[in-house]
Amino acid sequence: MVALAAGSASLVPSSAVAEPGQSQPLQDTEVGVSKDTIRIAVIADVDNPVRPGLFQGVVSGVRAFAKFINGRGGLAGRKVQVDFIDSHLSADEARNALIRACQEDFAIVGTTALFLNDIGPMTGCQDKAGGPTVSPTCR
Repeated sequence: MVALAAGSASLVPSSAVAEPGQSQPLQDTEVGVSKDTIRIAVIADVDNPVRPGLFQGVVSGVRAFAKFINGRGGLAGRKVQVDFIDSHLSADEARNALIRACQEDFAIVGTTALFLNDIGPMTGCQDKAGGPTVSPTCR
């Protein structure tokens, strides 16, 4: 693994490497990544008539993670923004949440949606260049 990493370093154009003591300005590099923010989604069943607040603890935990990371300067020079998407104990809402997260967020973390039974939208997520973001082995 170390040899692979060392060998691949030569594939980076010299113009993309900052001079010692200089840092490159951060850029909008990917879906959910801007020059100052990394957006992550947490999909959870919280607001619902059967068990109100069901997975609020997961949402609070992901938000606490972001607060902790942001309090220490952020992640990769950027602040972490948590986008909570409530799936309301609904298969349709869970599917819609995946579609929204694919369009807006860099990653989906801490998902606790009981009726998330269709991951089709997730396997269709595309990066900024239009390429797949999910490994074909996950499909």
